[in-house]
Amino acid sequence: MSNTNIRLRELRKKAGLSMKQLGDLFSMSEAAISFYETGKRQLSPDLLIKFANYFDVSVDYLLGNSNKPFYIGSTNKKDSDMFQIKLKELREKHKLSQAKLAKLLNVSQSTVAMWENGENKPKYEKIINLCQIFNVSAAELLDDQSLVAEHPSPVWVPVLGSVQAGVPSEAIQNITDYEDISNITSCMQDYFALKIKDSSMGPRFSEGDVVIVKKQSDVKDGEIAIILVNGNEAACRKIKKTPQGVMLIPLNSAFETMLYSDEEILSLPVVIIGKVVELRAKF
Repeated sequence: MSNTNIRLRELRKKAGLSMKQLGDLFSMSEAAISFYETGKRQLSPDLLIKFANYFDVSVDYLLGNSNKPFYIGSTNKKDSDMFQIKLKELREKHKLSQAKLAKLLNVSQSTVAMWENGENKPKYEKIINLCQIFNVSAAELLDDQSLVAEHPSPVWVPVLGSVQAGVPSEAIQNITDYEDISNITSCMQDYFALKIKDSSMGPRFSEGDVVIVKKQSDVKDGEIAIILVNGNEAACRKIKKTPQGVMLIPLNSAFETMLYSDEEILSLPVVIIGKVVELRAKF
């Protein structure tokens, strides 16, 4: 194993990233990162610069030619400034102030200012949050156009622990994780993911599983939907439409089927916020 491989692994672990997380940031597979860390594949000059910029170290340090991690009087300042320039460009394009962006990310305005001034860089979770807000891949956010061209950009949606009082949006703070939905769509804005919290949809859906949901206000008879009743926490149920109203049917017979009349649908209200399009079982 070369010094470069060792340094890359050390920097990744110091940043608290798994190989999968680092791969996600650069639109690479976990296997590709493993190859770089085990010496089965060597970093290209472009990737050396990009990894060095992300970890805020010099290329010499990443190569193992220096024990001084940080740039001092670097001639590559343009490269190291790529992220902060791109961040400001995207923020202004979306007509967001630093204060508004900070609120969406649940950080202070000074934190966003430090990112744009190059004084600090966001952690993995916040980079993914930024990708969600700007609807770009991590490679695009890091201004890594070669990776954008070489690798399909992953499309991430937030996994919500629960949904209450309205249609999910990017600003919801109840985010527990993210799911890649590149196999479903090239646009994340019409989808979200929700964690199953009980056994009411068992055995098909287990507690802790994640469902991918397409945002829509109606579904066909027999389809599985995410429904809000009277503004309470959203439930996952099979829909059965009848002349008397709509039935919300759990797959687990131990749970009660609920029937709501047309009048109750309007008065409570009973609102469909999306259709379940995929189940991702968690073990």
